Amino acid sequence: MVFSEEEIKRVISSTVNELHEAQAVRFTKPETLQGWLYILCVMGGFLAFVWTGIVFLNRVSEHHKMPSHTGTLELLTALDANISNHAQDQERHKEDSRIQLQILHETRPIQQNINDIKQNVSSIRSKVDILLDRQKHNDR
Repeated sequence: MVFSEEEIKRVISSTVNELHEAQAVRFTKPETLQGWLYILCVMGGFLAFVWTGIVFLNRVSEHHKMPSHTGTLELLTALDANISNHAQDQERHKEDSRIQLQILHETRPIQQNINDIKQNVSSIRSKVDILLDRQKHNDR
Protein backbone atom coordinates (compact mmCIF):
# COMPACT_ATOMS: atom_id res chain seq x y z
CA MET A 1 0.00 0.00 0.00
CA VAL A 2 1.57 3.24 -1.14
CA PHE A 3 0.43 6.60 0.10
CA SER A 4 0.54 9.64 -2.04
CA GLU A 5 2.48 12.72 -0.98
CA GLU A 6 -0.72 14.66 -0.34
CA GLU A 7 -2.06 11.98 1.99
CA ILE A 8 1.20 11.92 3.96
CA LYS A 9 1.13 15.73 4.34
CA ARG A 10 -2.50 15.64 5.43
CA VAL A 11 -1.82 12.94 8.05
CA ILE A 12 1.22 14.80 9.41
CA SER A 13 -0.69 18.10 9.45
CA SER A 14 -3.65 16.65 11.31
CA THR A 15 -1.32 14.93 13.83
CA VAL A 16 0.52 18.16 14.54
CA ASN A 17 -2.78 20.05 14.90
CA GLU A 18 -4.10 17.45 17.35
CA LEU A 19 -0.91 17.66 19.43
CA HIS A 20 -1.05 21.46 19.53
CA GLU A 21 -4.70 21.47 20.49
CA ALA A 22 -4.08 19.02 23.32
CA GLN A 23 -1.23 21.10 24.80
CA ALA A 24 -2.52 24.59 24.03
CA VAL A 25 -3.54 26.98 26.77
CA ARG A 26 -7.00 28.29 26.14
CA PHE A 27 -8.24 31.48 27.69
CA THR A 28 -11.97 31.52 28.05
CA LYS A 29 -14.39 33.80 29.79
CA PRO A 30 -14.77 32.75 33.44
CA GLU A 31 -18.02 31.01 34.20
CA THR A 32 -17.93 31.08 38.02
CA LEU A 33 -17.83 33.78 40.63
CA GLN A 34 -14.39 32.56 41.73
CA GLY A 35 -13.07 32.96 38.18
CA TRP A 36 -14.39 36.53 37.98
CA LEU A 37 -12.82 37.30 41.38
CA TYR A 38 -9.47 35.99 40.14
CA ILE A 39 -9.73 38.20 37.06
CA LEU A 40 -10.63 41.24 39.20
CA CYS A 41 -7.76 40.57 41.61
CA VAL A 42 -5.24 40.20 38.80
CA MET A 43 -6.45 43.35 37.05
CA GLY A 44 -6.52 45.24 40.37
CA GLY A 45 -2.98 44.09 41.18
CA PHE A 46 -1.77 45.17 37.77
CA LEU A 47 -3.42 48.57 38.08
CA ALA A 48 -2.02 49.01 41.61
CA PHE A 49 1.46 48.15 40.35
CA VAL A 50 1.22 50.67 37.52
CA TRP A 51 -0.25 53.34 39.81
CA THR A 52 2.45 52.95 42.48
CA GLY A 53 5.09 53.06 39.74
CA ILE A 54 3.66 56.34 38.49
CA VAL A 55 3.54 57.79 42.01
CA PHE A 56 7.11 56.67 42.72
CA LEU A 57 8.47 58.16 39.50
CA ASN A 58 6.60 61.39 40.21
CA ARG A 59 8.20 61.58 43.66
CA VAL A 60 11.62 60.94 42.11
CA SER A 61 11.08 63.73 39.59
CA GLU A 62 10.03 66.16 42.36
CA HIS A 63 12.80 65.14 44.79
CA HIS A 64 15.21 67.89 43.75
CA LYS A 65 12.70 70.54 44.89
CA MET A 66 12.85 69.39 48.53
CA PRO A 67 14.23 71.83 51.15
CA SER A 68 17.12 69.51 51.92
CA HIS A 69 18.52 70.23 48.45
CA THR A 70 18.73 74.00 48.86
CA GLY A 71 22.26 75.30 48.49
CA THR A 72 23.36 72.41 46.31
CA LEU A 73 24.36 74.67 43.45
CA GLU A 74 26.51 76.82 45.73
CA LEU A 75 28.10 73.72 47.22
CA LEU A 76 28.91 72.36 43.77
CA THR A 77 30.48 75.64 42.63
CA ALA A 78 32.60 75.81 45.79
CA LEU A 79 33.63 72.20 45.31
CA ASP A 80 34.50 72.86 41.67
CA ALA A 81 36.68 75.80 42.72
CA ASN A 82 38.35 73.62 45.34
CA ILE A 83 39.06 70.91 42.75
CA SER A 84 40.56 73.39 40.30
CA ASN A 85 42.77 74.86 43.08
CA HIS A 86 43.92 71.38 43.96
CA ALA A 87 44.76 70.56 40.35
CA GLN A 88 46.92 73.68 40.06
CA ASP A 89 48.65 73.34 43.45
CA GLN A 90 51.90 71.43 42.94
CA GLU A 91 52.59 71.25 46.69
CA ARG A 92 49.70 68.82 47.11
CA HIS A 93 51.02 66.58 44.36
CA LYS A 94 54.04 65.25 46.19
CA GLU A 95 55.81 62.16 45.03
CA ASP A 96 55.61 59.01 47.10
CA SER A 97 59.31 59.15 47.91
CA ARG A 98 58.98 62.69 49.27
CA ILE A 99 56.03 61.66 51.39
CA GLN A 100 57.95 58.63 52.72
CA LEU A 101 60.92 60.85 53.64
CA GLN A 102 58.63 63.31 55.38
CA ILE A 103 56.99 60.51 57.35
CA LEU A 104 60.38 59.11 58.39
CA HIS A 105 61.59 62.56 59.39
CA GLU A 106 58.51 63.29 61.48
CA THR A 107 58.39 59.87 63.17
CA ARG A 108 62.12 59.68 63.98
CA PRO A 109 61.71 61.27 67.47
CA ILE A 110 58.98 58.79 68.31
CA GLN A 111 61.17 55.90 67.18
CA GLN A 112 64.07 57.25 69.25
CA ASN A 113 61.81 57.49 72.32
CA ILE A 114 60.67 53.89 71.79
CA ASN A 115 64.30 52.71 71.57
CA ASP A 116 65.15 54.61 74.77
CA ILE A 117 62.19 53.02 76.56
CA LYS A 118 63.27 49.55 75.39
CA GLN A 119 66.80 50.13 76.70
CA ASN A 120 65.46 51.39 80.01
CA VAL A 121 63.19 48.37 80.35
CA SER A 122 66.05 45.97 79.65
CA SER A 123 68.32 47.73 82.18
CA ILE A 124 65.55 47.68 84.79
CA ARG A 125 64.96 44.00 84.07
CA SER A 126 68.64 43.16 84.54
CA LYS A 127 68.75 45.17 87.80
CA VAL A 128 65.66 43.36 89.08
CA ASP A 129 67.26 40.02 88.17
CA ILE A 130 70.38 40.98 90.12
CA LEU A 131 68.28 41.99 93.11
CA LEU A 132 66.36 38.72 92.98
CA ASP A 133 69.60 36.72 92.86
CA ARG A 134 70.94 38.60 95.90
CA GLN A 135 67.70 37.96 97.73
CA LYS A 136 67.98 34.23 97.00
CA HIS A 137 71.57 34.10 98.28
CA ASN A 138 70.66 36.00 101.41
CA ASP A 139 67.73 33.66 102.15
CA ARG A 140 69.96 30.59 102.14
